Amino acid sequence: MPRVTIFKRIIAVTLLLSLLPLLVSSLILLSNLESVNSRLTAVIADTSDIQAAESLQMRAQHVAETIADFLHQCENDLLFLARTPLEKQTLRNFYTTRRGELWKRFGTTEQIRELVPIYRSIAFIDKNGRERFVVRDGNLVSPAELRDVSTPSGTEFKSEDYFSRIKQMRLGEIYVSHVTGFHVSKLEQLAGATDPENALNEKTFEGVIRFGSPLFDSKGAFDGMVVLSLDHRHLMEFTQHIDPGRNFSTVFPSYKSGNYAFLFDDQGWIITHPKYWDIRGLDQNGTLVMST
Repeated sequence: MPRVTIFKRIIAVTLLLSLLPLLVSSLILLSNLESVNSRLTAVIADTSDIQAAESLQMRAQHVAETIADFLHQCENDLLFLARTPLEKQTLRNFYTTRRGELWKRFGTTEQIRELVPIYRSIAFIDKNGRERFVVRDGNLVSPAELRDVSTPSGTEFKSEDYFSRIKQMRLGEIYVSHVTGFHVSKLEQLAGATDPENALNEKTFEGVIRFGSPLFDSKGAFDGMVVLSLDHRHLMEFTQHIDPGRNFSTVFPSYKSGNYAFLFDDQGWIITHPKYWDIRGLDQNGTLVMST
């Protein structure tokens, strides 16, 4: 057995005294690095969440402002017509020139974008509530199909009171209705599919928003009104194709993913949504459908 000399003992003690602080410092540094790494990961995650939330907030604000501009343009269109001699050809030309893009799907992957009239109909109504001429789907409605809208039961959706409301307004004032249309049930939309995204033969919601303004004769007496009926599909366009995830946009949102946008009105009713049966709608008697 080799003999341990005093010199070797001194060397061993010296090395130990030199290396021990270094070892302790290394352990402390390693512990601090792990702590910093944990804190940094948490900070990055929080920052990422904040940035994502701010991005969604900015996008939602942009969409809201775009919708507001669109609806203001509808009001300007109405006021323009209210100041224009209401002749049949004038209304037809106006109907034809006001168009917006709709993004449609055919099958799960095929899609097409096309320009479609913004207004489903434009109507001139006399002071007694009788439609004098109406442009619908690009054509003049025949006299036999013109309605008496002086009472709600005579309107398209059996419960609209826009005539009495507009009749009480002053020159230049604008009436805007809530979304109005016959309700689409879950069964009608899905048509045998498991979810809205795969419902390719679904029944769609065909609603309108009415914009109306009164007309007056040269003596200032009430002389009827002009009513624009905004095609609800153009309102749907603002939210239907939003994908808050990585894809940014989509032809039809995935309801299961939760990555979709929708609108609701001042009364709390949903007015755009991938599930059409959630959209504010009426039954055949003109009563709001409260549940599906």
